[in-house]
Parts: sequence; C-alpha cells; structure tokens
Amino acid sequence: MISDEFVQILKQHHVVLCPTLQVGDNYYKVFAQQYQISDADKKLANPEALNSLFDLKNISDTALINSYKKRGEAALKRFAKEDSNMAINLKKLTDAGVTIATGTDAGNIGTQHASSYFTELQLMQNAGMSIPQILQASTINGAKALGKENFFGSIEKGKLANMVLINTNPFETLYNWQQIDIIINKGKVIKPSTLTQ
Repeated sequence: MISDEFVQILKQHHVVLCPTLQVGDNYYKVFAQQYQISDADKKLANPEALNSLFDLKNISDTALINSYKKRGEAALKRFAKEDSNMAINLKKLTDAGVTIATGTDAGNIGTQHASSYFTELQLMQNAGMSIPQILQASTINGAKALGKENFFGSIEKGKLANMVLINTNPFETLYNWQQIDIIINKGKVIKPSTLTQ
C-alpha cells in the first residue's frame, strides 16, 4: 500500500499518475491461456493481433507450453492480491486529489490497442472512481500528462477540435462511451463507419 507521505509528494509536485491497472494481469492471462476476448475486443481490436494471443496452443513443444502455462497460473494467483492493492491505492490517490490519467500500456502482450481502453475504464470504476472522475482522467488529465492542457483535453476556444460525440448519456454507464456517433479530428468531422480497422 502507498503511504500518505507518497500521496502528498505526488500532490506537491503536481504529478499526473497513469495507473494502467490491467497490463500485468494480461501478460499472465495469455501465458496461462486464460485470456478472455471482451465485447470491446470483438468490436475494436485488430483481429490479427487478437488472434496471436492464442498462438501458444499451436506450438508443438508441450513441455515449453506447459511451463509457460504453470508460470502464468502462479503469477495470476500472486497478482490477485496486487490487483486488489492497486485498486485500493487508486482510490486513495483519487480521494486525496492526485491527478489521474487514463492509459493502458496497449501493445503489451494481451493489452490490445483501442479495446483495452474500455477495460481500463471499467477497472478504474471498480476501484471506486466515479464516471465524472474517469471522464476527467480521459480528457484534460491526459492532456496534462503530456503537458498539452493548453492545446487539447477540454472544449475551449483556441484549443484543437479533437473530440467524439456520442448519442447517449456518458454519465449513465461507461458502456455508453462506445456509442460514438461522430469523431472530430483537427476540426474534420468523421463518421466511425467510414474508418477501417
């Protein structure tokens, strides 16, 4: 568990913390052959990258594969406590007013580009963050993490017009964040149906 002193140091230095709650588990889920494809994966992940997570089943060296599987299963048991600690720490940081940004470390084994974002949001909510806090973590706080809060991250005159418009209430459920109607990128309006994966 993190100490109160650590929390105060983060606040004093205006640190933006990106917790990436899922990345460790995802490695071991793949090695243990326990990775479960999410609805977001089915909709958003690159199919080739997603399918590669199951390549261990096709390797003929069963001793090697069994070794990976056993190590993955053991690590998942160890990480169960760490996952709980990460959630408790995130709640403590959020309650103390530390700036939290959303991120996933996508590209690591088992952490898919695009779809992992929605898994991360759910884990943040499970840790006790409210939907408004998660929205802030995903917008202006992400810009702060890059030192670009004067250029994007909120809707203000003079900032880049980069945003998504959804046709449901974003504060009802995180699932609504996937209901994107229009994308605006550098002021250009894009319909999601025109994009290819």
